[in-house]
Amino acid sequence: MLTYQILQHLGVRLGRVCLERNISAIDCATALGVSKYTVYKWWSGSWKPNTKNEKVIEKYITKKSR
Repeated sequence: MLTYQILQHLGVRLGRVCLERNISAIDCATALGVSKYTVYKWWSGSWKPNTKNEKVIEKYITKKSR
């Protein structure tokens, strides 16, 4: 069962945005300069992005949410 805390992870939010907009993990990874493995881990909430990547992800989410 997913907890509220996991659903609030930035990576999970990123995953929801990508799924809603049909953006593949490969396209997302390329745009963010990371591997698709990293993106999958973020999406699942298994890994938390570091501070540098958090800023990049926030900008990406904002851009794709328009």
